[in-house]
Amino acid sequence: MLKTVFPLLSIVSCFLCQGKEVLIPIGTYEGSIVPEQMRPFTLPEKGTVTNLIDPEGRIAKGTVFAKLNDEQLKQEKEDMETRIRTNKMTKRDDIRNMQKQKRDIEFYFSLPEEERKMAPKPTGADNKDVIKDTDERIALAEKNLETSERLERETYDKKLDKYVMKMPFDGRLQYSFPLPKDLDAPMEMEMMPTQPQFATAYDDSAFYITCPITNAEITQLDGKKICARITLSEGKLMKGEFDRKQVSSAGGSASNTSILYFFKLSPEDNERAYDMIASRPRVTLYYKSDGNDTVVSRLELARRPEAATAYSWENLVERVYPDYNIVLIAEKSIILRPK
Repeated sequence: MLKTVFPLLSIVSCFLCQGKEVLIPIGTYEGSIVPEQMRPFTLPEKGTVTNLIDPEGRIAKGTVFAKLNDEQLKQEKEDMETRIRTNKMTKRDDIRNMQKQKRDIEFYFSLPEEERKMAPKPTGADNKDVIKDTDERIALAEKNLETSERLERETYDKKLDKYVMKMPFDGRLQYSFPLPKDLDAPMEMEMMPTQPQFATAYDDSAFYITCPITNAEITQLDGKKICARITLSEGKLMKGEFDRKQVSSAGGSASNTSILYFFKLSPEDNERAYDMIASRPRVTLYYKSDGNDTVVSRLELARRPEAATAYSWENLVERVYPDYNIVLIAEKSIILRPK
């Protein structure tokens, strides 16, 4: 009797403990480890690099970790300040001339008509409207003065952002080249086409297991019902809990569209996760069952006599388990729940 019953249960289904959360494996995928955010830096041109720092440990936001052609930047700043001062002097002279012209015109039109006929007529004093026009020209010149200085400084600041590299957030830093023993010594650098990246900053406040999913059955589930696990070489687990998901298209092709899932790791895994940023770990996804589900092996279900005439998994389940609904058709199993 036992020899008959036990094989039947193992083939047909696995009934879970009611009222207790159980993790049911639903598939294994190639994933990755990503930080909260990251920013790559490149050299805009070849030149002398200074202000390198030791990248070990956590680095504060705003810390300068490289400067390119610092002496050239200093000279460009001096040139900029000279241009601004020269422009101010020229435009202020123009404004003062227009203000004098306005005063002369106002004085001319303030004279009695008889005296006005005898007085020299200021240039441009055709009628009183010219006073309003002069006011507008003065206001425009003052605005241009302010705008030209702002644009000069913005242009320099944009270049400064590229040539003076700072940590955009608290986190970790990786240079893309071997550091010299003497970090204070200037380095002549020219980035090669095969190595365009100079350094990468990582926000290590949080890390995520990411996993692209194309299985519509999985993507239709409530994300909070899914979690991720990575088994490490020493047998330990990295556990990721669902955080968010977003549409992802590989190569921008609609045919390669998938849903990218983000599973947040616990802070205790941050150091290990940082070391795994460049890896492509195998990620096992699990469905969080409340214990009221039944797990059926797809392989064993396919061996049922009803499978010979079934035209889909849904049709086969309907015949074998008429009192159950399908929760998920997973990689190797089907999860069912009583109707």
